[in-house]
Amino acid sequence: MENHSLKYTIKYGGTFAQKIAPSIISFYQQQKISKTNRDILDICCGTGQLALEFLKENYYVLGIDLSPHMLFYARKNNREYIQKGLVEFKEADASNFSLETKFGLAIASYDAINHLEGALLLKDCFQCVYNSVVIKGYFIFDLNTRLGLERWNSININESKKFLLIIKGVFDRENNRAITRVSGFIKEEDSNLYSHFEEVVYNYAYDMSEIRKLLKSTGWRNIYFANILDLNNKIKNPEAEERVLAIA
Repeated sequence: MENHSLKYTIKYGGTFAQKIAPSIISFYQQQKISKTNRDILDICCGTGQLALEFLKENYYVLGIDLSPHMLFYARKNNREYIQKGLVEFKEADASNFSLETKFGLAIASYDAINHLEGALLLKDCFQCVYNSVVIKGYFIFDLNTRLGLERWNSININESKKFLLIIKGVFDRENNRAITRVSGFIKEEDSNLYSHFEEVVYNYAYDMSEIRKLLKSTGWRNIYFANILDLNNKIKNPEAEERVLAIA
């Protein structure tokens, strides 16, 4: 189960989930559906960090992810709640899944939707989520806009006694995607040895008008874009932002 870039995410990442969870929880608590449905679907749940924030608020969570490595750590990070029967993690494709439970709220966070390549996969994902949410339920996900991804042309270096992380980003205009190469060294537990890791991640750029059209085509209504820290603050021009939340 050695995956060093994943180890870095677990040890030193996770702040995005903690950043956005309070505003999403607060928004959902304001909706009538939250009074009768406290079941949350966490799509592309990763290591279960967003799920944990909802579990702390006494919600039931089902997390799905395509990566068995991510799910291994999601279960490890949430084992206390698994034992209580409050959370479950399943291996599933975000663009091809079917669930028996109907959820009041579905969430996809931290660039999850940007990782889907092409309108067909997006539409399939939106349809699967629609089929898994109750009437008057919500689907909330964050998106890097084209403007945000175009600004990924940079190199960032983070260094400490425990790790060296190099993040190099570039926007590939020909293929309409941002490419992020994550590499570095991380200190092994109970050892003075460091292990090297490297991974390439793709984020695909979509026009917000296309996102809205695909959501509507799969049954979603009352679609708008908002600031990631204020879901009631509708953004008139989402393309002018680097990252937005989509609420359907």
